[in-house]
Amino acid sequence: MKRALLQVRLIQTATALSIAVYAVIGEWKGQKSPHGFSVVYLTLVLAAACIVGIGHFVRRRMIDSADRILSSEPNNGQALGLWIAAHVMSFAVADLIALFGLGLRFLGSTFFAVLLFYLGGLFLLWVFRPARSTPVLISPTSSPQSVP
Repeated sequence: MKRALLQVRLIQTATALSIAVYAVIGEWKGQKSPHGFSVVYLTLVLAAACIVGIGHFVRRRMIDSADRILSSEPNNGQALGLWIAAHVMSFAVADLIALFGLGLRFLGSTFFAVLLFYLGGLFLLWVFRPARSTPVLISPTSSPQSVP
C-alpha cells in the first residue's frame, strides 16, 4: 500500500516537472509577436473550467468508491487500482490544463496570459494530491499519526 502511494507521488512529481518543461518550451519556441485576448483564449479558459469541474466530480466518485472498499478490505487490489487510477486521471487533467497554455503560447498569446494555465496545472496537482486520511495509507493496526 505504501508502494501505491509512492507510485502516485512519483507520477505527481513527473507531472509537475512536465508542466515546468511546457513553460520553458513555450518561451523558447513560442511566437514572439504577442496577440491580445482572442476567442481561442476565452474558449480554452471555458474548456479548462469545464474539464476541471468534470475531472473533480469523477475523481471524487472514484476515490469515494475505493475508500469504501479499502476501509473494510485494505488489501483489495481492485480498489487500490481504482484509487491509483483516480489520482493519475487527476494529474492528467492538471497536465492538460498546462498543455492548453503551451498551445496558446504557440498561437501567440503572451507569457502572462498563459501563466494562468501553467499555474492552474500546478495548483491542481497540489489540490489533487493523495490525502493522508485515505484508508489505503492506514493499515487496520496503525494510527493516522504513524503515516509518513
